[in-house]
Amino acid sequence: MTLAAAGAERLVLDDCGVTFSDSTLLNLLPTLQSAGDLRLMGPLPRRLARLLAVTGAYRVLTTDFSSLG
Repeated sequence: MTLAAAGAERLVLDDCGVTFSDSTLLNLLPTLQSAGDLRLMGPLPRRLARLLAVTGAYRVLTTDFSSLG
């Protein structure tokens, strides 16, 4: 199902409470992105920001990278 089919324009994930992330999250994010406009709102927790930076996933996601400093 797409976001438009569900009557939504965008999916916003508040990631400030994320305490653990691994390949499961990395596989989920592109799936959610393909359903429509996915936005990660932050500031990103340091570990999640590092994971997205190291893997290059931040290039395909709309994120707030202010926590990378």
